[in-house]
Amino acid sequence: MSKIISINKNLAPVKNRYHQQYNDLDVEKYWFDKLNGYVRRDEKPQYTTQYTLSNCTPNMNGSKSFLDAFLSAYNNHEDVVISPDDVWMVICLNFTKYVNDNAEKLRSKFVDHEGQKRLTVVEPIGKDEHDWDDFFGQMVKEIDKNVKGNIVSILKSNFSTTGKVEAILSNACIMDSFQKYFSYGRCIPCCGIRNVHFLGSLDDWLSLRKKADDICSFDEEPGLLGKKRGDFSKYIQNLLPILDEFINTYKGNVNNKFWDKIMNFRDGRLGSGSTTYISGWILNFFLGYSQDREVDYGDISLNSIKVPVEVTNHCTGQQKTCYVTGGFFGVRKDGETYRPCMSLSVLEDSKTVKGLF
Repeated sequence: MSKIISINKNLAPVKNRYHQQYNDLDVEKYWFDKLNGYVRRDEKPQYTTQYTLSNCTPNMNGSKSFLDAFLSAYNNHEDVVISPDDVWMVICLNFTKYVNDNAEKLRSKFVDHEGQKRLTVVEPIGKDEHDWDDFFGQMVKEIDKNVKGNIVSILKSNFSTTGKVEAILSNACIMDSFQKYFSYGRCIPCCGIRNVHFLGSLDDWLSLRKKADDICSFDEEPGLLGKKRGDFSKYIQNLLPILDEFINTYKGNVNNKFWDKIMNFRDGRLGSGSTTYISGWILNFFLGYSQDREVDYGDISLNSIKVPVEVTNHCTGQQKTCYVTGGFFGVRKDGETYRPCMSLSVLEDSKTVKGLF
């Protein structure tokens, strides 16, 4: 919908001496050339195009589109078409430059951290890398979680004229505005879990959830009456949403976005060797770790049982110490399923054997 307002009814049209042809311009090529500059035919360009979109196809050259539209209409005594998105984008692009030019002076207005904090959008498994439609909105949600106040909602275009292209451009502009405070990542997992085999009944899983919640009360700082929550309570609080998703999945209410984010891994360097880095909500199961940061696989550990038992055997006339040890060891593969294995063993300490008499 547009509303046409007359500015100067008596303005006579300009008579052009020459009839000008207006041919559609290649938007993709414009941005390609802007980043690559001049590329010789025998050179491989540094940048290649993955994704392009435009809210209209230009047929007049001009890098200052907003100004050029007014200038062309003014010089030719013709009309100009503008939207709130156009005007707001001009303002936001200037805001972006202002923030980037004064990032440290303005830092305390927007964030509490120093340097750049890494923000990553984890896409669905196997998503086409050239499909960027959802990325920008997801990334801006991450930015919104990590900046102060309502600056993100102020910056976002949300007019009746805001379509897909305008919304994506607005989100990209927000990313640009805060790039001195955040670095941005996009992760496309190539692996995933096809099915989950839940053993036990629904009541079992509900009981598990309740027991996990109840055990928080034994933390040294249970978070009651305004006290700071203790480390173990934090651990459980991070697990409860995962257990809730387990229960929902058991009921048949599958949250694919949740399961897509179970883990991601990448190979990297550690000193002179190589290692594997793990991220994702699976890390929440290990005390001291969380899905908020990437962890070296070799650093992840789970406590095992080791309990001494003094054994007095009057039949043999001996006394000794035995150790009960156990926990998780190994994985059982049956067909196309994998199950963690639990086991226990009792070992006699030969150095502790002594006679009773």
